Amino acid sequence: MRTSSGTSRFMSRRTATAAFITVAAMAVAAVAAAAQPARVQSPAAVTPTRLARSAGLAAAQRPVMGYNTWYQYGRSATEADVLTQARAMKSRGLQAAGYNLITLDDGWQGTTPAQRKAGVKLTWNRAEFPHGIPWLARQLQTLGFKLGIYTAIGARSCFVRGYGAAGSFGHYQEDARLFASWGVSFVKVDDCGGLPPRTTDAQLLADYVQFGWYIMADGMKASQEAPVFVAPADFTAAVAAASNAANQWRVAADEHTFQTAAQIILGHLDTDLPLARFAGAGHWNDLDMLVPGPVGAHHFGWTVRQEQSQLAVWSMEASPLILSTNVPRLTPAELAPLKNPDMIAVDQSGAQASRGGLTGYVRYLFKPADGGVAVLLANTGTSAAKVALPLDRVGIRSATAQVHDVFGGSWTAGSLQAVLAPGQARLFVLKTA
Repeated sequence: MRTSSGTSRFMSRRTATAAFITVAAMAVAAVAAAAQPARVQSPAAVTPTRLARSAGLAAAQRPVMGYNTWYQYGRSATEADVLTQARAMKSRGLQAAGYNLITLDDGWQGTTPAQRKAGVKLTWNRAEFPHGIPWLARQLQTLGFKLGIYTAIGARSCFVRGYGAAGSFGHYQEDARLFASWGVSFVKVDDCGGLPPRTTDAQLLADYVQFGWYIMADGMKASQEAPVFVAPADFTAAVAAASNAANQWRVAADEHTFQTAAQIILGHLDTDLPLARFAGAGHWNDLDMLVPGPVGAHHFGWTVRQEQSQLAVWSMEASPLILSTNVPRLTPAELAPLKNPDMIAVDQSGAQASRGGLTGYVRYLFKPADGGVAVLLANTGTSAAKVALPLDRVGIRSATAQVHDVFGGSWTAGSLQAVLAPGQARLFVLKTA
């Protein structure tokens, strides 16, 4: 939601809570807001067509799988860091499992908002990326990966250096063409303020739609974060708008280390449940990143069971699978769930789960997947739960089925029975004989 100054109430989303915003930081924001550029409407002649949108959506028929630098490096990622993670993704089997996109998040920019306002073109930080972004894209392509990049819908990004790095406001078509010329395949568009004073949610969504169409018109996939920045009353409208102008869009706030794994995983699930109608081939609700193992800048410290719970929920919701961690340091136990072929098949099945119910404190969801029925059990209670779920609850008319515990690896014949720890989610695939 926008304040009268045109800045976002959520512009400090990279911090833990609003309680941590200092008086000095608010003063900086006020000064920055006073110097925002006026909104410039693009001529109708260059507005992308729905044909371009269709081409863009076709480029991402299944949820994206890949890596993002943010939770591991924050704003400090370098070209060497990106290549280190990419090589580890390849050597440790993640690329072969389908994770083929490496996205460079905020902090790569070498242009400030003031410089951009003065006519300086958007470029990279030459100290951290001495060979340049086009070179990095070519290196990743040689390794078999595609490059994604971050920008912001306003005049500044979330990266705090003075008033932040330059965003894309007023340059949507120019930046889409620039990124494509660098060899970029995926563009993540954030919102960190820097829009004209009194910008409404409707205007914000219109900007996102316009930028998304330009991105897809240049053959790239578009990811946006508008739904998490609008007023609650405008949330569903923001998701609907995103589904017409992006391949994926964030529907839940950033993950934070002050939250428990269960709060993040089950909270994101609750947010996403009513949104299944917007997801489908070419456009997906995005639940945020996977954070297994020794995450650097944001150390979550989750157990393998919590990692499996996140993957269980994300795959049932057909969310993009984008991890942000230190891949070279993942243990074999942490690596295995990410590469689990049955989990990946559930995620890539082409549908978000929309049917299910509650049995006690355990939520269950189901959807067709992998030649059978994928079932999620999620314990929303504060104590362990034992579940015996009748098969007809998940659309199976047979008296018995082959029950596959996706992360446990076992196959059993009979009904679906499970024990879940508090906050745990488990994933199963059921097939009839």
